[in-house]
Amino acid sequence: MGDVASAYRHLSASCPDASWFGLTVPEAGVIGIDMSAPFGWCGSPNVYCAFSNGISWLVAHESPATIHPTSAADKRTFWGFNYIDDHILIEHDTADRLDCADIALRLAMMATLGPDSLNLNKFTQWSTDLHALGLNWDLSLGIVSMPQDKISKAMSRVDSMLAQIKTSRHELEKVLGSLRHVCSCIRPARAFYQNLHTILRRLPRFGTHVLPVAALDDLRWFVTILRVGRLAGVSTSIFAKISTPQFILEMDASDEGLAMLFPARCLFIQLNWDASELSLIEQCNVKTGANIPANHTPSSVNRANQSLFSINVREHICVALAIAVWGPILADPTGRRTIHVQALSDNTSALAWSSSLASANAYAQALNRSLGSHQAQHNLHVTSAHIPGALNTHPDAGSRMRREPYTTI
Repeated sequence: MGDVASAYRHLSASCPDASWFGLTVPEAGVIGIDMSAPFGWCGSPNVYCAFSNGISWLVAHESPATIHPTSAADKRTFWGFNYIDDHILIEHDTADRLDCADIALRLAMMATLGPDSLNLNKFTQWSTDLHALGLNWDLSLGIVSMPQDKISKAMSRVDSMLAQIKTSRHELEKVLGSLRHVCSCIRPARAFYQNLHTILRRLPRFGTHVLPVAALDDLRWFVTILRVGRLAGVSTSIFAKISTPQFILEMDASDEGLAMLFPARCLFIQLNWDASELSLIEQCNVKTGANIPANHTPSSVNRANQSLFSINVREHICVALAIAVWGPILADPTGRRTIHVQALSDNTSALAWSSSLASANAYAQALNRSLGSHQAQHNLHVTSAHIPGALNTHPDAGSRMRREPYTTI
């Protein structure tokens, strides 16, 4: 692990902007200097991350062959990630690869921020078992865990905020500081963390304020995750985004019902809409001025996207319901591995919602919270992929069991 020394001080103000860091009041004989110039300012992390990401980008384009072009044949690029000014490298211990990775990180820091940027006292030795970025890493097993004391601290802070009628910006900042470790271990948490961060940016700096209902729902979601989520033994492959799907689910929804297939286990779910749901569907169809095609793109019926029970929402129900019902079956029986599940759908809005776990549609967002909680509970990593409607034949037939020729098949 490497660290940048006095990170924010390396972000110098340009000459045309330097004058804004000082002021004079000749009548009072006063000279003022904004100390954020030499010591950094409250917005530094947002600005510095651009430089820190640049360092990681440089490292990710290096390899032993680029560090020692005349003697090394290994062209596999290095892998690492960063959080503000902390940089983590994870590599295989082969030949001189570890030494080359260390050199690449140091060179990238100096090239980006200058020779004084290296905090040599915080450069750690290579190890398979370490504590970094607030997490415990066991690279011999390929897992990462959130320490129990941090879980308890985060739970205490969230419970305390939910018990209050109003909260301050500073208190919400502390809550988000504790929840960032949850986001590292449980990928679905990132979307709800981002929602809370958006609320934080809108809160006035002073005073206490009532949080929006959506923010309170997100906090309650984190309470559930902190109690039932798998925050220990998370596979490092999820961090590197190199995992491949171990199970594939197929699904489709129509005006008649929905169907989901689990080919690997020869399982399926087939449901028909009840009278109240059919009434909502009819209202959605009337709003668009015509019957909505079952396999449409978001641009074709923009007004239906905001409908509570539009085809986009119904397709999204398929993803959330499949993970809720089959989550225990999809999970690793030993509880040690994160299982990668891929959902195939012909609806692009449902794919976007299930991937980002964010939607302006209130019903879809409620489904996102359910989908995220089941992923966390069963240690699943759910991704989505598009399948053309013409190829999605089996789920499409299952969702139309009330229509000929499917009723007589």
